Amino acid sequence: MKKEAFDLEKSIKKIKDSGLDIELLRRENEKLCEKNTKEIGKLMVVIMKEEIILQSELKKSGEDKLECKLGSVSFKKMPDEWKYQDEILMAWIISLPTRLKNLYLKVTTTIKKAELKKRIMLDNSTFFLNSKLTEKAVELFIIDEDFEDPEFSHKVEGIEIESQEPKFSYTIKNLKK
Repeated sequence: MKKEAFDLEKSIKKIKDSGLDIELLRRENEKLCEKNTKEIGKLMVVIMKEEIILQSELKKSGEDKLECKLGSVSFKKMPDEWKYQDEILMAWIISLPTRLKNLYLKVTTTIKKAELKKRIMLDNSTFFLNSKLTEKAVELFIIDEDFEDPEFSHKVEGIEIESQEPKFSYTIKNLKK
């Protein structure tokens, strides 16, 4: 049995045709489901009307809960909702004495990863080509520019660099007539 030669256009056409067939089937499904969708909508209206009636009758009863053999209706006690105006609240907390201010403020520190990555690649440029690491298992350093002595370089810790395979993708051009 002879293997057929690779044909890029044929493969992309199969993908495009299959995508169009899927879209046609989805549209057909929508038409087939239209009757059920309308019926579901009518039933949802029935449920909403009954919920309004149940809520109204529960309020009229003055009770927190009404029960029957099929189920119950009740008003669940809810806590107050606190809405914070962050800018105003922050200004107020900052104006408090230090002892109180420290009770309600939390300082968050984050790592500037993009800046760190740029600096590591710059300071270790012999190990990078087009932002990709060229060697495995190398020790990376950042250099303290205030000192010319290599003693003031710092070994990078807590970063692992893994090379990744190229990601496959394809595009289908729309042919306009």
